[in-house]
Amino acid sequence: MQRTRIRPAGPLDLLALSVPPALTLQLNSARRLLYPHHPLGEVLQAWLRPVEVALLLAYGRKGLLASALACPHRAGGTWEVSCLAAWARAGEEVHPLWEALLGRLGAVAGRRGALRLLATLPAEQHLAPFRSAGFVPFAEEIVLRWDGQLPPPDPIGPGLRPIRPGDAWAVHRLYLGMTPSRVQQAEGYHPDAWRPRRGERLWLWEEGGHCRACLRRHSGPRGAILDLLLDPTIRQAAPALLTYGLGHGSAPTYLLLRAYQGELLEVARQLGFRPYARQVLLVRELAVPHKRPQPVPSRISERPLGAAPSTPSIRICHRL
Repeated sequence: MQRTRIRPAGPLDLLALSVPPALTLQLNSARRLLYPHHPLGEVLQAWLRPVEVALLLAYGRKGLLASALACPHRAGGTWEVSCLAAWARAGEEVHPLWEALLGRLGAVAGRRGALRLLATLPAEQHLAPFRSAGFVPFAEEIVLRWDGQLPPPDPIGPGLRPIRPGDAWAVHRLYLGMTPSRVQQAEGYHPDAWRPRRGERLWLWEEGGHCRACLRRHSGPRGAILDLLLDPTIRQAAPALLTYGLGHGSAPTYLLLRAYQGELLEVARQLGFRPYARQVLLVRELAVPHKRPQPVPSRISERPLGAAPSTPSIRICHRL
C-alpha cells in the first residue's frame, strides 16, 4: 500500500470531498432507506460535533484516497460505522485503506469511551477489510419491503399502548428472554436503549402483568421501518401487531427481522412484505475483561501490646 496519512476531517477538506468518490459503501442500508446520504453535511457535523461524529480521511501523494465515518449507536458505550468511501486514485488498494481506517476508527471510538464498534454490512464482497480490522459476524438481518394495500385490521391491535418512561426495563427483559446471548453481548443493549428517539414510536402489549411484545416504528423522509420483539409463545399475535404498525403510516414500510426470528418470515409474507435485502451484523470489541491480580496484605509482624493474632500461630523450638 502506498504511503498514506490518516487524520480527522476538517473544513479545509470540503474541496477534496466535493469530488464524488469512485466507490461508496453505505452501511446499515435500512437507515439509509429513510435518510439520504449527504457527504458534505457529514463533514460539517464531524467538525462542529466531534464528540458525536468521527470522519477520518486517508491522504496519499496524489490527494484524498479514502474515508470512513462512524457515530454513536443507541446502545450506550457503542459506536457504529456508517459509511466507507474510496476515490479513483486509490487504485486497487481500496480494502487495505479501509482496513487501516477501520483500525483507526476503533482507536478514536475507544478514546471517546466506546466499548465496541458495530457495522451492518450489506455486501459480503467487502467483508475482508472488516475481518482484517478485527470485526466478527454475530447475526444476519433480513430487510423486507411493504408497499401494498393494508390488510384487514385485527381487533388485537388496539390493545397496544404507547411506551411510558417506566416501561424500559420491561422491554429489556423481553429482549433478554428472546435474544441469543452472543447477540446480547455484541450489541450491549441496556434499558435506556428502548426509550424512543427522534422519529420513533413504540407500543407495548402486556399480558398477565408482563410485556409480551414491543413494536417500534421509525419514520423518516423516505418511509418507515418496523421491528418487533415478540414472545414466541404468542406467535399467533404477530399478524395483528404488524398490521397495527402498518396502519400508522404510508408505504413504503420496511421490516427488519433477524435470522433467529425466522418464524415471523412467513407471517410477514402473508401480509404483503417481500424480501428486499440482507445484512451481516459485525462487532469489534474495543475492551475485553482482564483479571488483574490484587496484592494481599502481608501479616504484620509486630502488633500492639495485647492484640490477638487473627489466625493461630505455631511456634517451633529446636533443641540444641
